[in-house]
Amino acid sequence: MRTLVFVAGLAGATMLGAASPASETKAADKLLDRWVEAMGGARQLQAQKTAEYQLRMIAGNGFSWTSTAQVFPGGYFRVVSELPNGQLVQAYDGKLAWQQHAALGAGLPDQVSVEQTRRESDLHAPL
Repeated sequence: MRTLVFVAGLAGATMLGAASPASETKAADKLLDRWVEAMGGARQLQAQKTAEYQLRMIAGNGFSWTSTAQVFPGGYFRVVSELPNGQLVQAYDGKLAWQQHAALGAGLPDQVSVEQTRRESDLHAPL
């Protein structure tokens, strides 16, 4: 398995020293182009059938957690997050999204979350 590292918050990183929306967009595009090349180029990324990301998230209030996200062909998506109050599993099979938390139990997310999950589970969607 090849590990992909991507810096979340491209817009925030490019805003340093950028004066206008056009220059921010240009800087973000340039950073994204460098990332694509570092990953082997656009063809290599388009050939990618599955992806696994390991993340460490830190909220503004200091709350932090780790997650492993897996994306599979057909729009299948699974994220396992290790939260301070228990493990959260979220999954999407291309039609149905669900989530299960160790303390809160299982449930179906709201439609807005399902639509967001659908968009995020497409490996080849435009950025």
